[in-house]
Amino acid sequence: MLSGDRVPDPSAFFGHPDPSTAPREQAELAAWLGELGLTPRGAILDVGGGPGFAATALASRPGVERVVLLEYSPTATAYARARGVEAYAFDFDGASLAVVVRGRFDVLMVRYSLAWCADLPRLAGQLREVAAPAAALVISWVLPTRGACLGSGHESSAPRVLWSEAQVDRIFATAGWAVERTFVPSPPLQAVRGPWLRTLALPFALAPGPLPKDPLQRHAGRLFRLA
Repeated sequence: MLSGDRVPDPSAFFGHPDPSTAPREQAELAAWLGELGLTPRGAILDVGGGPGFAATALASRPGVERVVLLEYSPTATAYARARGVEAYAFDFDGASLAVVVRGRFDVLMVRYSLAWCADLPRLAGQLREVAAPAAALVISWVLPTRGACLGSGHESSAPRVLWSEAQVDRIFATAGWAVERTFVPSPPLQAVRGPWLRTLALPFALAPGPLPKDPLQRHAGRLFRLA
């Protein structure tokens, strides 16, 4: 795990939601579900769901009765609500998830937002509290490599924590979740683009320290079930 001191500013998230990215996000999620053999049904909870591009697509699927989006950014939640999505403001450090949203969910998703959750054991337990029997939990996140650190340093709101696969598996197992499938949600990304930028990044990537000296940003994914 890599922890940072920078606390994200909610105004920096989705300041201007870009609807042109919706098809890519929706296609990516559809590919994940197909790879995992998971058919969304019943009630779905999308934690950190951004402006609701995935939520709107999920709501139109047969068998889906309810889709709820939780997001830190007030801009994103307002954007989602304006398009008919049931959306609520949610802070990983704030009120319990069960207080923010009512009901039980058959499919729960946390897509690329673990990096802003400093207390992952708390989140894992909260997700169990709102999970229906035989619920499925899909998680994707960025792994702690030098490339991920370098890339995040140029973002408007730097991640607070980068979790390793072993940490995520152990924490969720302790909370009562069992790994059903592992997957790679996205191919590795270059932390910086352009040959001269990669040259400047080389000393950072090779510096001594506990992090893997991998100059790429890599991703991990899990499909959990209640144990």
